[in-house]
Amino acid sequence: MSDHGKSAAAKNRKPFWKKWWFWVIIVLTVVAIGGMNGNRTNPTQQATVSVGATAKPKITPKEPTPEAKKNTPTKKSPLQEFKRSFDAQSATPISNISSFVVQDRNSGHYRTEYRLGAYSDATGEHGTIGDISIDMVRYRDSMFRIYATGPRDSVLAVYPALAKSMDPSLTDTDIQALVDKYRQGYVANDLSFADSAKRIESNDFTLQDGNIEAFIDADFSK
Repeated sequence: MSDHGKSAAAKNRKPFWKKWWFWVIIVLTVVAIGGMNGNRTNPTQQATVSVGATAKPKITPKEPTPEAKKNTPTKKSPLQEFKRSFDAQSATPISNISSFVVQDRNSGHYRTEYRLGAYSDATGEHGTIGDISIDMVRYRDSMFRIYATGPRDSVLAVYPALAKSMDPSLTDTDIQALVDKYRQGYVANDLSFADSAKRIESNDFTLQDGNIEAFIDADFSK
């Protein structure tokens, strides 16, 4: 071919970027690069996924419903429990109730034992049962004692209800045996040794200006 022919052929030849196969290669290259980038994981994202996979979900405790709160039993204080039990058993309930400061020497209800540290946070209430005066003292959270003072027959008449309210596990037989023992002139301070006793810590009968005083001490946590 002459030089003129070669020149004309070169002149008529299309540039390579106008060839169809060139653009096919470009498209395939772009697709391949895009696929490689899509398979890569961002380090920040990877760390987030890792942390999210191992972290435990936070559990928020549910607030009790009003109905559940209503049905939840409330713990009664020894004083409340005693008064409620006694009033249910006795024909004459405790009345004229007033509070007093246990360690106040001028309260009119002070006793020598109240000077002890065990009574530093004690609470006291005074009331009457007919012609009987009664002091009720809660101390050391669950410890509770009563002093019922009045005519002999009146105190002995309500004593079974007093004892049963202090210790519901006591049998009527054990309580009556103690009352009979005192009526016969014997020292009757052994209620805590009765077979049915559970809460009773100590008890006693003493003379008080022509009257008698029945004392009972119990542990209401039992």
